[in-house]
This record gives sequence, structure tokens and C-alpha cells, in this order.
Amino acid sequence: MSTEKEALRREMSSRFRATRKRLDLTQEKMAELLGIDLRSYCDLEHGKYFCSTLVFLRYLLISSTNINELLAELEKNLTAD
Repeated sequence: MSTEKEALRREMSSRFRATRKRLDLTQEKMAELLGIDLRSYCDLEHGKYFCSTLVFLRYLLISSTNINELLAELEKNLTAD
């Protein structure tokens, strides 16, 4: 796997975890809101894989994240590595 993909997976797993904690949700509740099973969410939060587009869009809605700001932050963080 490319270094860029690994960095993106790490960055997003960190964001999923931080968002869940900020919203005071359990992993089980976060998984339910994202429409995935608990095991898949745990794997996602631990950086074992990257989410589907549908799960990513649900994340944006749940977290109230502005897509443009997120992309700018991802670009900045990924190019800094």
C-alpha cells in the first residue's frame, strides 16, 4: 500500500475516533449511525481499512464536518508527511 494511502487511513481513523468521543457516542452507536456493524467500525477506527463512500458521507453528516475544510486539512496533513 502506498504511503499516501496509509497516511489517509491513519488520519481518517483518528478523525472517526475523535468525532465519536466529541459526540459522546459508544462505538456501537457510532457504527449504527454509520450503517455498519460494530466489528467493521472497530476496524475502521483502528485504521485497518478505509471506509466506503457511503460511510464517509454519513460521517460528514454525523460530524457536521464541512467537506471543503476537511479536504483542505487532509491535503495539508498528507503533504506534510
